[in-house]
Amino acid sequence: MFKRKDRQELSSGTDSIVNLKDFGLNVRQIDILTKITNDNMVLSYNDHQRLYDKSRATAERDFTILLENNLVKRIVKNRKVYYASIDY
Repeated sequence: MFKRKDRQELSSGTDSIVNLKDFGLNVRQIDILTKITNDNMVLSYNDHQRLYDKSRATAERDFTILLENNLVKRIVKNRKVYYASIDY
């Protein structure tokens, strides 16, 4: 888990309010998305397991749901998988 060094500010006028429960997300998935977008974090499966005390399968499932809804993007670096915000 690490924070991005370069934080891009959102341009005003293009923001819209989205109810994340409309995507069928649970509280943990919304928290992951909040950490990734608002706190500028990039998370791996191991980070997820440490933060939420859940199995790797649950971590994979959570990230897959966020990825399928185009809420995060997948980054592979040196055979390690990370998830970051779309604008990373």
